[in-house]
Amino acid sequence: MAVTHKSIARLVIFLLFIAASLTLVNFHQAQITGAPTGVTNVTVKSLVQITLVNDTVDLGVLQPGQFNNSFIQVAGRPGPFVINNSGNIDVNISISATALFLTMENTTNYQIRCGNASGATTPWGANCTDVRNSGTVNSTINSTGWFNLNISAPIIPNYRNLSFQTINQIFFHINVTIPPGEPIGNKTSTVTFTASAAI
Repeated sequence: MAVTHKSIARLVIFLLFIAASLTLVNFHQAQITGAPTGVTNVTVKSLVQITLVNDTVDLGVLQPGQFNNSFIQVAGRPGPFVINNSGNIDVNISISATALFLTMENTTNYQIRCGNASGATTPWGANCTDVRNSGTVNSTINSTGWFNLNISAPIIPNYRNLSFQTINQIFFHINVTIPPGEPIGNKTSTVTFTASAAI
């Protein structure tokens, strides 16, 4: 068989075609992957926020030596302080108050306690438990007894772990006993609730 210029040209063209086909196949194989993955990041900003639903406690007209508290409800009189956790994380609450009486600082005559609204079907203090430690009583201000209101600025939390998801509302009741010799007139105290992120 004679080798001609035409057969050589055909062979060269055929070999170039095979080389081009192999290059194209290799190019496409390099672009194909069996399990592509990606990463998505998102950050949810924490919001520490409480809302004072009821901001006034009126315990009526009392004489020296008499007492009253917000758990004893009277028609038309505001109940306890009501606080909602309206943020998106659990919060701790620190509480302080200015002096209520002229004859003495805040002592056993001016107290606070965690509890439920009067007439609630749940037992006293049912929403005062620590949500992270189910069934345990919360910190300083809780349902086990009255606590003297602090007249200094709040430094440490008095109430811990008010949930933003489950029990997101808390009641704080006020108890006062009028000291002997207290001058007549209206008595007013400002109670400050400060929220911080629960750790």
